[in-house]
Amino acid sequence: MQLEQLESWQRSLEEARGLIAEAALELSTAKQSQIQRRWEDAAQKFRQAHALYEAARQKLAMLATIDATTYRALQALRDGAAELLQQVQAALNEFESARWIEVCERNIAIAFDIQHQAEQALSQRNYDTARTLANQATHMNPALQPVSERTIRSAVDLARTNSKVLVVILCVILLAVVLGLQLGANQQVIPSLR
Repeated sequence: MQLEQLESWQRSLEEARGLIAEAALELSTAKQSQIQRRWEDAAQKFRQAHALYEAARQKLAMLATIDATTYRALQALRDGAAELLQQVQAALNEFESARWIEVCERNIAIAFDIQHQAEQALSQRNYDTARTLANQATHMNPALQPVSERTIRSAVDLARTNSKVLVVILCVILLAVVLGLQLGANQQVIPSLR
């Protein structure tokens, strides 16, 4: 076995370790983004972590199968690769069972649907429902905050406008009733004076 080949395998093992560390960092960042409900960012990070784990697995698969019957260094190299390969396989299995990316993408779709329902409620003049749904959409996906805030502002403005119109109509009706009572009272006073 040539020393160059051994050094090449050692470099491959170190590269795989680096990929695993980078993938673990991406996975941690993805989970943090998921906690913060930044779904698109989380999905992207999960994809990157998955790709890094997959690249590490491909590097380690070859190293774990080398024939190490004659050299202790090769035996240690193979054992290290096999151990890392098990870690990578466990991480990849977690991706398969948890379906992180699908969860993120489904949550993005749900948040957009809730925002769409808020806009429909607004167009149907159901202002309280529009505000509630827009708040839910923002809570579910903060990326929708500008759109949701516009919907909320519109709902509040339209509700105020409608309440002002209602107040004006009530004032006119009240004024008409008061004037009617006043005229009725004046007509009763006039015949009694005659």
